[in-house]
Order: sequence, then structure tokens, then C-alpha cells
Amino acid sequence: MKKSLRKGYFHLELNHEYGADTIGAEAAEVELKEGVAIFRAKLKPASENQILDAVHCKEQSFKNVEYFSFIDEHIRKGISSFVKINKAKIKGWRIEIDYEKKYDFSCDIQPMNPDGVIFYVVSS
Repeated sequence: MKKSLRKGYFHLELNHEYGADTIGAEAAEVELKEGVAIFRAKLKPASENQILDAVHCKEQSFKNVEYFSFIDEHIRKGISSFVKINKAKIKGWRIEIDYEKKYDFSCDIQPMNPDGVIFYVVSS
């Protein structure tokens, strides 16, 4: 069961040991597949700096990223609704980042502020 969270543009923060990079993204969705909730987003860098940051992370297959986060009320409400409906079925979480190809990570999630979510990378 897939749920579209935001078709349009939002900012995804990629946090790593040297700081954080904020990169534009779109097409946020969440899906429950065999007990695993999967959050997906497609990176869409909007500036030269964002492109450089995305390319740098891609060169490391995004394995340098310790956690992904965003602050977006619309997406947060969609995830909350999805969790409320599927809570008993969700056994784990993954995050899938699409940037020229798909990168998939097992993660733990945590609410942040009133409108944000953090996806802590557990393994790739």
C-alpha cells in the first residue's frame, strides 16, 4: 500500500560527520511492504551547491550519511496518518533515496519539532 506524501518540492537534509547538506527533493511517498515501511524521495538539487553536495554523497553511495531529516508539515501529517493506520503491521523502516539510481537504507525514525522527522541510518 503506497501513500503519496508530497508530489512537489521540499528540502531533505543529509547529515554526516562533517556537517549537513540540504538538498531539494520531490515525490515523497511511503509504502508498507512485507511489514517494512519505506519512505521514498527523489533528490532534485536546485542550485550548483546542492548539485555538488548530492554528487559528493552519491560518490560514497550515500553511506556517509548518518541520518536524513526534513521539516514539512504536509509530509509529517501524512506519515503520522500512515503510522496510525498501519502501526500493528510496521515491523521496521527503510529510506530509499533516488538520485540517478536508488539507494536504500534500514533506519529508525523519530519525530522532530512539530513538523519534522529524522531517519537514523542503521545499515545499507
